Amino acid sequence: MGIDDIALSKQFKEVVSVELNNELNNISIFNFNQLQIDNIDRITISAEEYLKQSNDHFDLIYIDPDRRSEEKRQILLSEHQPNIVELLPQLLNISNKVAIKTSPLYDHNVALQELSNITDLIAISRFGEMKEMLILCSNNPSLVEPKITCVDIGEMIVLEEFTSQNNYSNAAETLE
Repeated sequence: MGIDDIALSKQFKEVVSVELNNELNNISIFNFNQLQIDNIDRITISAEEYLKQSNDHFDLIYIDPDRRSEEKRQILLSEHQPNIVELLPQLLNISNKVAIKTSPLYDHNVALQELSNITDLIAISRFGEMKEMLILCSNNPSLVEPKITCVDIGEMIVLEEFTSQNNYSNAAETLE
């Protein structure tokens, strides 16, 4: 319904939002108009087609892939629509930073196997309930090992920070 676009519109001068579903775009545009938000350009096109047609460069790309097929929920990023694993090199060509919103069921070890250029993995919970994981990728990863951060937005606290090389059994206990 455009909620991520609205949040991003408060942090960036312009937001270009790509969505294949025309009905969702119309609902989002209606919401933006009702809220008098005018710095979001919502485009009805697939991510793959947009990348073929665009010469734009962005400060940040935020992608929330569709995790549902007609048969079942998809867990792996390579199964999402669009296929993030295939698109990541193209996305990093037009932006130095890519943020990927994933399912709370998505395992950080799988992320490290599926994707390159990961700088941060952020596990987001609300009052102890895991809501989603945000994966940050960069053209210039500054760390040898990605930093893993567990936050609780309900409590507004960082629960734990570590790298995948650290012993993180204490962090798992913190989240339980």
